[in-house]
Amino acid sequence: MNQLKHFAKSEGAVVETAIYDWRDDFIESLKRIDQKIKSLALTENDELHIVAHSTGALLMSYYLRYGAQDVDTARENWEGARLIKKAVLAAAPFHGLMVLLRDTEHGTSQGLNRELLSARDYSSFRSSYMFLPPQGEDIGYSLKEKKEVHLNLHNTDTWEKNRWGVFKFIPQKEFPAGRQFVQTSMDRSQKFHDLLRAPVKEKIPESFSLLYLWGKGHKTVQVALVDEDSQKRKSVSFNREETYVDGDGTVTAESGRPLAFFKHLSHHFIELTDSHLNVVASKANQCKIQDFLKS
Repeated sequence: MNQLKHFAKSEGAVVETAIYDWRDDFIESLKRIDQKIKSLALTENDELHIVAHSTGALLMSYYLRYGAQDVDTARENWEGARLIKKAVLAAAPFHGLMVLLRDTEHGTSQGLNRELLSARDYSSFRSSYMFLPPQGEDIGYSLKEKKEVHLNLHNTDTWEKNRWGVFKFIPQKEFPAGRQFVQTSMDRSQKFHDLLRAPVKEKIPESFSLLYLWGKGHKTVQVALVDEDSQKRKSVSFNREETYVDGDGTVTAESGRPLAFFKHLSHHFIELTDSHLNVVASKANQCKIQDFLKS
């Protein structure tokens, strides 16, 4: 951020930040971003450039085509691309993050803090479910059968039967509410992904241009290792070498690849060998970003 602010000052520009809650429904986050953009009250003489990383890049990809419309009623209008002159998007999880399944089961830790965020915490976030891979891409590896298996994460029965997510922490009398929470989240996630992958139908503003960067060359969690107990309940683990694939350490190389509709835009793609944060934060990549914004 400091590098970007220094660059903006040298160019006579101003840096604004759009704050959202990553734990929330994607559209609620987009509404907050949209409110921030609209609050700038830009005139026809102003130019808006966006730099977005990771979740922000995923959200802005949707915003370019649909603005902050809800997934249930969204129609392609390219509102974001009409408001924004240039967008730099980096390391977006376009095919989801299987690491969120790990987090809803085991939580995360850092250093001596064994529960930076607990499994209970993650299981209560709507975004934890929306971040998971789309239908058909939620693949695990069965330790018993020694083969790839579909996890069926978009079916609430999977979560309830195996006591995954919220079902691990709520009493049985609250299961109906838990089912509604999980199913609504997964349904909205699928609609979000479907809209990102929908064929382009409306005319794209010619004034808009995109730079997209993503990384590879780092071990990245992706494959859930599936075990089964005597009651046919499945458990998932992520503690063996088989769980890792190529990526930037957070987003897999496959999940980070540009969306198909990007090719319809005036675009520049850069594939890197940097870690998730350095895709956007390294000095070399900041130079690439700044060169694009100045061009």
